[in-house]
Amino acid sequence: MTQLAPALEKRLYTLDEFENLDLPAEGSRYELIDIEIVVSPPPGDEHGRIINDLSYELNVFVRAHKLGQNESASLRKVEAVKNRQADR
Repeated sequence: MTQLAPALEKRLYTLDEFENLDLPAEGSRYELIDIEIVVSPPPGDEHGRIINDLSYELNVFVRAHKLGQNESASLRKVEAVKNRQADR
């Protein structure tokens, strides 16, 4: 379940304001959705096991069918941030 970050003032934020906030680094995910900051708790151990299992199976399939390579979600997120910064 997502909720508004408790340490943040409940108001609307611009992208620039959001990117310049000093957000707590306790592992939660912070997102700017419809100009409101939403925080999601960090994924648990079961989530990590499921992701690892799915990633492994996907890699086996991709390699067996010579479809290229599978990239993890975290790599795609880093690339998306880099692309957004390059567009400025």
